[in-house]
Amino acid sequence: MPEIKERDPRILRSQPYRDQIRAEIQARIASYSCKPGLMIEQPNNDAGSNSYVPVKMREASVVNINAYRAHFPNPDKTTPGMVIDFIKYANTLPNIHANIVQRPSHEQLKPFDDEILSHIIPIQDVDGLRPDSPHTPATASGIMELLKRSGRLKKAKDEGGKAVVWGKGPLSGGPTAKLLRHEGFDVHVIDSKSTEEEKIKYTKQGNLIVLAVGRGPRLVTAKYFVEGQNATVVDVGVNRDVVANRNFGDADAESVLAILGPEGALTPVIGGVGPMTVEMLLVNVVNSYDLKPNRTQEQAA
Repeated sequence: MPEIKERDPRILRSQPYRDQIRAEIQARIASYSCKPGLMIEQPNNDAGSNSYVPVKMREASVVNINAYRAHFPNPDKTTPGMVIDFIKYANTLPNIHANIVQRPSHEQLKPFDDEILSHIIPIQDVDGLRPDSPHTPATASGIMELLKRSGRLKKAKDEGGKAVVWGKGPLSGGPTAKLLRHEGFDVHVIDSKSTEEEKIKYTKQGNLIVLAVGRGPRLVTAKYFVEGQNATVVDVGVNRDVVANRNFGDADAESVLAILGPEGALTPVIGGVGPMTVEMLLVNVVNSYDLKPNRTQEQAA
């Protein structure tokens, strides 16, 4: 199997665009009378969350946002009521402008995920999961900002405007498909009901392909592409390979890069969509600060 060359110009890294957004956030906050505040309830002891939440908190600190975590690590000692009561408490705090519940929840809490979420004040739902939230989910907006700032969105549109989105989850695939349609793309969504023939047919036609499945590493291989296809491939998936003891994306990166043309592109698992997601979450926090009437709390619906 061919190896990924670190300096391959077709690897679409997000750091330059992440840095641009970071500077824009810092400039906005510099004009505020106080720092925006983000509360993170973490009702799990998930390894991914234990790694990802500190990343969010560190980046929040870099842009002068105060981030706080309420961790409920023990499933035997965590009830839905405990998490809801804490959210209600956070709703009363004048220094909190945004709130997220880090998923996945403990197994016994999952049936109550929507009920828990319903107690977050709509304008503070910076994950954009409530139907009345004014915020776009950060992964979807992060993908769009990466594509716009890198010029890949315009390129894909100019070359045919055909987009293929694998997955329709509420944080990534679903809202990304909606945003791409808004940009004028002809969008086809691949989901669990799609046949293998449909997956191959539409992906081979795509100018822009977003992989947001997350159901196993290296799911999308070269067989879904045409030799020399100059598509932009955005790999959202983060899948743990316990045998290799490392994370892989939804794409089999080596084989996909081997078949893409010289003007194609693929985001890496590390340094791709992830940093953009964190930064756009913080953009949502700043937007929530601006939306908060007179810096006082509303009541949750």
